[in-house]
Amino acid sequence: MAKIDTLDYNSVSGINVVAGTGQTDAVLASGTINSNSPGGWILKVMSANKGKLTHGSGGPGNEIVYGNVKMASTGGTLGATLTNPSGVDRVITSGTAIFDTGVATTATVDYKFELQVSWPADPSILGGRYTDTITLLIVPVD
Repeated sequence: MAKIDTLDYNSVSGINVVAGTGQTDAVLASGTINSNSPGGWILKVMSANKGKLTHGSGGPGNEIVYGNVKMASTGGTLGATLTNPSGVDRVITSGTAIFDTGVATTATVDYKFELQVSWPADPSILGGRYTDTITLLIVPVD
């Protein structure tokens, strides 16, 4: 059987922030994973702003540090014996976070997920559209 390791995803184009308010589980990206790698798979998440949403050129009052990214399952089938990465927070302040699954006994089929971030209320933050460039990569483990 041929190896299958596919990742289809969409990043949001920006998050509208109301001045000073926090967010819980704001969606940065959503996607679908298919993989029949016996060693499972790794989802690598890369943040161009190293775990920050920025407004304009950033700086004081124009940056929201989210620091962690969380994967939330929204459907599909995770391969048997894999560790479900849903609900797990990973630190992304270095610019990269890794979600790994362990060894599989069956394939992952149409596993749908969202990448979510949260941050506390901060009255010094200006309102407006905030962005970060998120890149996802699936790495099969053999």
